Amino acid sequence: MSIRVRYPTFVLGACLLACSARAESLSPPGTILLLSDPGISLLQREQAVDFQPLRQNWIPQKPAHCGAASAVVVNNALRPENRLTQDGLFTTNTAHIIAQETVYRMGFTLDELTSMIRTRTGLDVEAHHAYDEDASSNFDAFRETLKRNRIRDDDHLILNFSRQHLQGSGTGNGHFSPVADYNADEDMVLILEVNGLREPYWISSRTLYEAMRTTDPVCDRHRGWMVLSIAPGKTSEN
Repeated sequence: MSIRVRYPTFVLGACLLACSARAESLSPPGTILLLSDPGISLLQREQAVDFQPLRQNWIPQKPAHCGAASAVVVNNALRPENRLTQDGLFTTNTAHIIAQETVYRMGFTLDELTSMIRTRTGLDVEAHHAYDEDASSNFDAFRETLKRNRIRDDDHLILNFSRQHLQGSGTGNGHFSPVADYNADEDMVLILEVNGLREPYWISSRTLYEAMRTTDPVCDRHRGWMVLSIAPGKTSEN
């Protein structure tokens, strides 16, 4: 007996992420595409507090701007009255952190993007480099962060990981994308891919952590994650 799955209307909008950009199924091995029957089943509508605001503010990244696109998506979801664009993230006040020309060539490191978001948006940013030896940034800490985030609608996560590691072909090719949901029962994380040629996908938290626990050759530090929230009393740069 075949089973037909009716996609809820709040999920159908996610098709825009794929169809509008002719997205290809370029997700890493062992992942589950959101726009599949298993992927839809993993998304729990009543508990997916981050999915809708992030989806509504999703934009495709410019070349090497995965960090900038992720920052803009999260900022616009948390502070819709202070909307930014990828180009608008860069100002004279952020030039000391990194220039946009440099980002076009090599992207951001985790620390550079953290500083950029703090300076440009006024959001509170808590960054963690993935190290097993540190109780605040090991795998258990990461999974606890996912559990807290999934029940809060006032913060969002951006992850910095090695896409090559996920593909099994090395540890380079660093990438940023926001977390759209976490299914605690299956221990699966929904990556809201900002690359317009890739679909959002589910991936196990352990696999994702190992991809973050890789060294960024630009700064010689591990990649990791950041928690972004509205900082009381702070305002964005004018």
